[in-house]
Amino acid sequence: MEQSKQRIGLTPRQQQVLAFLVAYQKNSGVYPTVREICKGKIDGKQAMPKMAAQSNVHRILNCLARKGYILKEINSPRGIAVI
Repeated sequence: MEQSKQRIGLTPRQQQVLAFLVAYQKNSGVYPTVREICKGKIDGKQAMPKMAAQSNVHRILNCLARKGYILKEINSPRGIAVI
């Protein structure tokens, strides 16, 4: 996964997850599920460090949504869209 530009207002981990979302969507045509984000793999290759808990992914996605980087659709497994 190529390094994206530094985004102001995001922690390094939030930047990693955002870059992962973009790369995953570009590669697969769909956005990843929370479990797929947790694994951090794209086509079987580790694209970002694995996350220990899905709750961490939820927290980061909520922060990204609050900061206006993504849109989240409630109760949808792939309900994420990068703005």
